Amino acid sequence: MRGYSAIREGRLQRLLLGLSLVLSLASVIHVLSTPPASGYETSVTSAYSMELFGAVAVSSLLGIFVDATSERKRYWWKFLIPLFVSYLLLFCLPLFRGYALYGRGNSDVLFHLGEARTIVNTGFISPDNWYPVIHILLAVLEQFGISLEQGRYLVPLLFFGMYLGFVSLYADRVASDSTESIVLIGCALPLLFGRFHLSLHPSVLSFFVAPVFLYLLESHRGAREQRRFTALSLVFASFVLFFHPITTLLVAVLIVAYTVSPRLTRMVRRTTPTTDRRTATVFLFVLVGFSAWYTRFERLGTNLVQFIAPALRTRKSAAEAQQAEAMGLKPTELVVQFLEMYGSIAVYALLSGLFFVAVTVAVANRTAKRRDLDIAVQLIAGGGIAIVLVFYFTMSPTRGFRYLILAMTLAVGLLLSRRYGREQRRGFAHVGAIGVLLVLLVTFLAVGGLYTDHNHLTHSEASGAAHTIETATGKYETASYSTSRDIAWYSLGYRSATERDVQPFRGGGTETEPPPSLGYGDDDDRLGDAFETYPQYLFLTEHDRRAPYNGSESAYTESEHARLADDRAANKVYENGETELWVIDPADRQ
Repeated sequence: MRGYSAIREGRLQRLLLGLSLVLSLASVIHVLSTPPASGYETSVTSAYSMELFGAVAVSSLLGIFVDATSERKRYWWKFLIPLFVSYLLLFCLPLFRGYALYGRGNSDVLFHLGEARTIVNTGFISPDNWYPVIHILLAVLEQFGISLEQGRYLVPLLFFGMYLGFVSLYADRVASDSTESIVLIGCALPLLFGRFHLSLHPSVLSFFVAPVFLYLLESHRGAREQRRFTALSLVFASFVLFFHPITTLLVAVLIVAYTVSPRLTRMVRRTTPTTDRRTATVFLFVLVGFSAWYTRFERLGTNLVQFIAPALRTRKSAAEAQQAEAMGLKPTELVVQFLEMYGSIAVYALLSGLFFVAVTVAVANRTAKRRDLDIAVQLIAGGGIAIVLVFYFTMSPTRGFRYLILAMTLAVGLLLSRRYGREQRRGFAHVGAIGVLLVLLVTFLAVGGLYTDHNHLTHSEASGAAHTIETATGKYETASYSTSRDIAWYSLGYRSATERDVQPFRGGGTETEPPPSLGYGDDDDRLGDAFETYPQYLFLTEHDRRAPYNGSESAYTESEHARLADDRAANKVYENGETELWVIDPADRQ
């Protein structure tokens, strides 16, 4: 066909790659020409038009589309340029908006930056830091002139790049040709892990290393240099071991699941699978290393008790549902919120279901391929882990689904590659185009879930918190609706803050927060009454006035704030435009 001939000759590659570069350049111009935030903003992305995210999605996938449909792979590296530019823009939007940091309140980012600051300030790792990898990396970048605040965005981008690289290694091993390999890589491009891409949470960043174990396990099979692959497996197992405990256990499950598929292959194809004792060696190393390292930390034991006892805290999924109900969201708003948070995962779950059905039919006909059985077993393992982590261990859905997300990504890639193969090139115009559109839709949905509203720290709030830390420490406790003790860990370093007992903020929670509506829920209520008879600091931020709070539009209204100014028990001692510090002393009424 003439169209395919043009593709083979490279004409269409040049045209579409040129279009991809133009879209990337337009995205850069749009972001750089948008002025930084001049005050508090609801969302990081509110200043940008939806066309920006559409351009990013299209630009990212055009290169993959070109490479997947071409006979000559002369342009394979060029698609990396628009891909890198697109994701660099997405991950660094808070920098372009001029925020002090993306992450506030009880955000994990504050704690992990605090641990990294401890290493920078003292040269040592905190004694109770059982997953220091991310903190060491941030501290090393600091020595090369990249601040912790800048590294906070670059490190997640680095690990996502590693994730794509490891998926590509696995794809090269299992794909029958380069076309199928590129399709598998393309299905890994969407940001399926949502807001956890930028959370700095080791549980997710560490799992971005997991695809390398699939590559190494696949390399074990039929490889002459199995010792080399075993050594690499032990190196990466050690890396994950010091990264996060749950990921270490998930890697152990992944290894076990991968040993099941050869037995299924024997049942389906009536052949004798090869056995590899080196896989058992890696598995035992992971378990022994886990026991030897993590049992040393007393604080980890306390956290695990809280983690495995659902009665000790509210289930995460139920809490999110109750919050949505309390806010009175309409059905359409609930649908939009669901699509923003989990829409991309839902699309991949649907496609993975089709893949599983196809594999089941192939098993019944005894025509199933080994690679399909491998991923089908991983889907089953990922689904079981997701059920346990989300519904019993109360983990948030995306974190609990991380194993399943990897399995679904590979399943979708294998499903689409069935129709992209060269032997079925004639069906590409129908089924292949649909596959590209679905991945494009998932990419667009995933971009929308990358950032959450009201989760950025402004410079004014950071300055107000720093002032409060210096003035309130050792004097009075400080109540706040949305600022926790984590801000002290971030500002001073976790070890310095804990050793000096710098805890002016009480950590949040209904028992330590200020009273609802500043204590003025009824006409006769007064703020000072809620603090009994002792002085307290009250720290208020623009976030409290703008963000939803316990089902309300905000923590307090303008009229309630005016009553605070007239209350004789309240005395404002600091203000910088977005933050205020008050001393509350009921004795002043006397």
